[in-house]
Amino acid sequence: MGDTLPGQRATRPAGEPAHSESGRQLPSSRAFIVQLPDGDLGDKPCRGRVEHVRSGRSTRFEDLDRLAQFFATVLSTEGQQGEDEH
Repeated sequence: MGDTLPGQRATRPAGEPAHSESGRQLPSSRAFIVQLPDGDLGDKPCRGRVEHVRSGRSTRFEDLDRLAQFFATVLSTEGQQGEDEH
């Protein structure tokens, strides 16, 4: 694989499950993509877009509170759906 910067991990091969630092597999139901805008963020140091990988649900956020709220909402919904499937 290519070189990585200090503190970065090498990209895993496609199809290989993601693992935490402790080696435990990370569930895809808890995977999110966070996009931040290019350039200076100005007076909004934490703004952008977040998407839940499994469901495709997304929102824009203007601060960390809104980002955390989206995580909590999606994860509680996913947890309820998972319980319904058992």
